[in-house]
Order: sequence, then C-alpha cells, then structure tokens
Amino acid sequence: MSQSIKITLEVVGPDRGKTFTFRGYSFVNGQITLSGPAESVSGAATYLSRTVQAFPVGSEELRLAVLEIHPKEHADRIEKKAQAESQVAKMVEAAAAAAEVEIAKKAAEADIAKKAEAAKKAEAVKK
Repeated sequence: MSQSIKITLEVVGPDRGKTFTFRGYSFVNGQITLSGPAESVSGAATYLSRTVQAFPVGSEELRLAVLEIHPKEHADRIEKKAQAESQVAKMVEAAAAAAEVEIAKKAAEADIAKKAEAAKKAEAVKK
C-alpha cells in the first residue's frame, strides 16, 4: 500500500498567478494542491513541472525558475526587502539616539541636583 502525500505546486511563466485549468488540473491563483498516493502525486507533479512549469512551493526548483523566468520580480522582492531593512535600521538608529538623549538628560538632571545639594551645603556652612 502506498503512502498518501499532499503537495502544493506554483506556476511560473505566463500563467503565474492566474486561475486556469490544464488537462483536468485546476489551478487557482497559479497554484494547485495535489494529494493522494505518493506515486500518483509524484507522477502528476513531474508532468505539471514539464508542461506548465509548476514546481513545489518552497522548493529550490521553484526559486531557480523564478530567478530565470521572472528576474525583475525577484529583483523587486530583493529591493523591497532592502528597503524594509533600511527602514528598520533607521528606526533602530532613531531609538538609539532617543535613548542617548534620555540618558544625557538624566545625567544632566543628576548633575544639577548634585550642584544644588553642594550649594545648599555651602550656604549652610556660611551661616
């Protein structure tokens, strides 16, 4: 008896993200989920990878196909990620600067308090 498996494939190429049917296989938003006996699912996945360029989600095959077929999309993702990382870095810098200002403010307040205490003691000694 064969083990049952489930796999989701994603299409690259001109049908990427589209809803369509190909030879009885229904894709929704460029994806299809296959489930059943391992041999059947594996055979269908191989067939779909060769005919409609559908590869397992998260696989190295899919990543490489996207790089090859949709390089601008991949470049856009990299750019968005870099922009997000840059924004996070700026937020961290701002938070660090704010923390430094707060530390300096507390140090100045402590210094003023010490000077005020010293002035009070000096006044007490003069009397």
